[in-house]
Amino acid sequence: RLLASPSHDPDVLSDTTYSSLGIGPTSKKSDLHSSNRICELSKQLGATCAYPSICIASLSQLPKIALPWNRCVIGSISQVDRIAEAQPTPAEPSEVCSGLGATQTLRPPKILFLYGSVTGNGEAIARDLHREALEKGMHSRVAALRHFEKMKFLSSDFVVIVCCTTATPNGFPENSQRFVRYISKDHPNDLLKRLKYSVLALGNSKYGASFCAAGKLADGRLEQLGGKRFCDLGIVDDIHGLEEPVEAWRQTLFETLGQSQPCVQPGPSVLPCSQSLPSPSLACEPAPPTRILILFGSQTGNAETIADMIHERLTSDGYPTNVGPLNNFDKLKWREYPLVVIVTSTHGEGDFPDNATLFHRFIRQKGHPEDLLEGMCYAVLALGDTNYSRFCNAGRTVDRRLEELGARRLFARGDADDAMGLEGVVEPWKDGLLKTIAQQFSLAKEEEISGLVLEKQLDNSVRSNSVSSASTAMEKLLSETDGVVVRSKVHEWRVLTTEMASAEVIHLTVAVDEGLKWTPGAAISILPSNSEENVRRLLELLNVNGSDLFLPPEAIASGSIFPTSPIYSRIKFPITNYDVLTHVAALRVYGKSIMNILQVNAKNPAEASIIKAFTQQNQEWKKFLDEHISLISLLERFPSSRPPFRHLIEHLTPLQPRFYSIASSCEAHPGKLSIAYKVKDGGLCTSWLRSLCRQASGSQQTPVEIPLQLRVTHEFKMPADPSTPMILIGPGTGVSPFIGFLQQREYQMKLMAEEVLQRKLAEHDEFPDEVRRRFGEVHLFFGCRTSDTDYLFRNELERYNTNGTLTALHVAFSQEPSDGLWYGGSYVQDKLQGCATHLANLILNHNAYVFVCGDAESMAKDVQRVLTDVIEEYRLWTTKEAADYLERLAEEGRYQRDIWS
Repeated sequence: RLLASPSHDPDVLSDTTYSSLGIGPTSKKSDLHSSNRICELSKQLGATCAYPSICIASLSQLPKIALPWNRCVIGSISQVDRIAEAQPTPAEPSEVCSGLGATQTLRPPKILFLYGSVTGNGEAIARDLHREALEKGMHSRVAALRHFEKMKFLSSDFVVIVCCTTATPNGFPENSQRFVRYISKDHPNDLLKRLKYSVLALGNSKYGASFCAAGKLADGRLEQLGGKRFCDLGIVDDIHGLEEPVEAWRQTLFETLGQSQPCVQPGPSVLPCSQSLPSPSLACEPAPPTRILILFGSQTGNAETIADMIHERLTSDGYPTNVGPLNNFDKLKWREYPLVVIVTSTHGEGDFPDNATLFHRFIRQKGHPEDLLEGMCYAVLALGDTNYSRFCNAGRTVDRRLEELGARRLFARGDADDAMGLEGVVEPWKDGLLKTIAQQFSLAKEEEISGLVLEKQLDNSVRSNSVSSASTAMEKLLSETDGVVVRSKVHEWRVLTTEMASAEVIHLTVAVDEGLKWTPGAAISILPSNSEENVRRLLELLNVNGSDLFLPPEAIASGSIFPTSPIYSRIKFPITNYDVLTHVAALRVYGKSIMNILQVNAKNPAEASIIKAFTQQNQEWKKFLDEHISLISLLERFPSSRPPFRHLIEHLTPLQPRFYSIASSCEAHPGKLSIAYKVKDGGLCTSWLRSLCRQASGSQQTPVEIPLQLRVTHEFKMPADPSTPMILIGPGTGVSPFIGFLQQREYQMKLMAEEVLQRKLAEHDEFPDEVRRRFGEVHLFFGCRTSDTDYLFRNELERYNTNGTLTALHVAFSQEPSDGLWYGGSYVQDKLQGCATHLANLILNHNAYVFVCGDAESMAKDVQRVLTDVIEEYRLWTTKEAADYLERLAEEGRYQRDIWS
C-alpha cells in the first residue's frame, strides 16, 4: 500500500537498489507472486534492480537456489558501492559548499562499538571510545554484543569489538552469547567482505590457555567470514593493569580511522547533483548560526539547574538558544531546531518527572514514522540514582527513542548517579558536549550576537506578560506540569515526637475544598519561601534597598548579563527586590556560575585566586556542594566581592518545590489533607512550614495559607480489589502514605460493618470476623529509635491493630532490646525476616502487593535483599531467579517503592 500510494514523487526511490526473493505459492487472483508486484512498484518509483528477482515454491529450495541467489545479490550490491566510491571527490572545500561531488564520499563513517562485559570494564572502554568517535565527527553507536542485529551490524563501515573472557564454556560473557551463535553458523566466506573490524581482547594471564580466548576467537572468525581487520588485535592483561595497553591501542585505532575516514565538512549539507548549483557569490557564505533548544525534565531542580548552566554557556558563546521544560516541547516548536539538548532526571521507579510526562506520551506513540526527526541532532544527559532498580530510565528511554525516530546522536549519553555525586559525570559531559558543538556547528558573527540578545530581550518581554497572568510564583511553576494547584489553609498541627528525639516530626493538616479528591498514596508539592532573616542579611551585604522595584531586563538600558535567565520565567512583574529574594530565588549555591561572578567582581586579587582555584578542584567542589553553602556564607567569606544585585539574581537557581506523601484519605476525612515531615537543621521547606504552623497558632483572625500542588501522576496506589493482601514497609516518616492507606481501609471496613450490623460503629469498636474475612491481610512494618521518643502515629497504629484494620503491626526499635534480647536493636528488615514464610506465602500464592517507603541508602536496599532471600528460600530458587521475580512484580505494579536519598 505504501509503494502504491499516488502521493510519491516518481523518483522517490532513485537512490535505492533492490532485489527480491519470493517464497511460497503465487496469489490465487493472479499468476504473479507478491514479490513481483513489489519489484514492479519499486522500479516505477526510480529504484535500480541490483540482481534479477526469483521465486521459490517452498523452503526446501533455500539451500540450492535461494542461498546462491543471496550471495549474488550481496556481490551485486558491493559492486554498486564500489562504483559509487569511484566517483570523483571534490578537491577543494569550496566545492563542498557549492554542492559538487558525490554525496557518498562526504558522509562520516558509520562506526559501531560492541562490547561483551561482565565486570563493566569492557562496557566502560567501549563507551569511552564511542564518545571520542562522536567528538571527532564520526557517526558512532554503542551497544552490548547481543544487540548486534538491532544495531545494523552488517551495514556498518567499521565495527570495533571490546570483549572480555569469562568462565563460560566458550569463554564469552553472557551478553555476547547471541552474537557467538550467529558468527558460529555456516555462513558464506564472503559474508563480511564489506566490513572493516577490530577487536580488543581483555583477559587475565593467570588463567593460562583461556587468556583472552573470547577476543581471539571473535577476531579469527570475523576474518574467516571475509571481514577486513583495519587495526591489529589488541591484547590486554588485567594483571598488569588496563590503562596503558588500552590507551596505546586506542591511539592506534583512531590514527587508522583518521587515515581511512571520508572527508567530512561540518556545515551545510551537500546538494544532490540533480539540483541546480547556487551562484558562486552565495556558495561559500558562512552557515547561519545554529539554533539550539535545551529541554529539561526535573523533579527536584537538579536537571533544570544543569540545563540553565548549558543554556547560559551556549548563549555567551553566541549561539541562539532557548530553554524550557520537556512538556513545552510543542510550544517551543522543537522540531524546527537542528540541535536539541535534553537533560532529564528519573523519578521513583523509572518514572518521568512531572514536567516531562507529556513529552514521554508523545515519543512512546507507536505510529510515528521512522524519519519523524530526520535532520535533527540531539544529546541526552540522564540523571538517576542507583538506589533505584531502573537507573536513569527516563534519559535512556529518550535517548533510544529519538534515535529510533530518525534523529542523529551528536554526543554520547551521560548517566549521572546522584548516589555517587552528579558532578563527576555532569561536568565532563557538559565540557565534551560544548567542545563537540563548537567543532560541528557554526557560530553567529559578532554583529549578529547583539541582534540575538535583542531578540531574546523581546522574547522575555512576551514571557513577562504571560507570567503576569499567573497569580503566584507557585502557580507559574506548577503550570509546567499536569498537576492540580490547590489553595489550602492551616487547620491544625501537632508534634509527633518528644523533646528527646533526634529530630522533630510535625503532623500538619490543612483545610482544602471538600470536592478535592485524591487516591491514598498520592503526594503533594510545596514551594517554600526564604526566611525574612536571610533575605534582610543578604540585602544588607549587597547594600540594596529591598523596597526598590526589580525591573524586567528589557526595561533597563544595560546591566543585564543573562537576559534569558530562568529566574525571569518565575517572576510576576512588578516585584520588589525583597520579594525576588523571598519567593523566587534559591539562596544556596548549586553551580559554578555564581563563583565565576564572585571571582570577576573580587577587588582583592588573593580572594579572586582562592575562588578560581577552589572551583577547579573537583573533590573540594563536590564537598562544597554537599555542605549546602549559602550565598550569604560566600559573601561573608569574600568581603571584597560585591557583584551587582541583578548579576547575582540572574545566576541563582529558582526555588524548587518539595514533595510530601499525603497521610490522609479524602473519603474518610473530606476537606482535610495531612502530611508528616521531619524538621531538618537548615532545611528550607521544613523550617518554613514549622514557622507557618507557629504563625497559625498565634493568629486566630487571619488564616495562614499554603499553596500546594496535588500530583496526579504519582504511582503509589492501593490494589483495586480490597481482598488483595498488602505488605506495608515504612520506617520513620516513610509511614506517612500508609496512614492514608489505613484510613481508607478502615473507612471501607466501617461501611461494610455498618451494613452487616445495621448500626453505627463507635470509634474503638472492633470489626466482626465476617467483615475481616472479606478484606485481605494488611501487615505494617514500622521502625523508629525508641518507643517513647519517635514512635510516630502510635495511637492511630495501635487502634488499627486492635480494631482489625491491620492484620499485624510489626514495630522495630533500633535503640531498644528486641524481643528481650539486646544486640543493638532491630530494624524493619529484621522483622521481615522474622515472619519470612508467611510473607512469602502471601506474595507467591495470594498475589500480595508490597509497598516500601523511606530512606533509599540503607533501608530500601536491605529490604530488597531480605525480600529476595525470603522468596529464594521459600521456592528454593537461585538468587537471580528471586531477583528477577521481584523485578517482574515491580513491572506489574505489585512491588512499589517511594524512596529518597
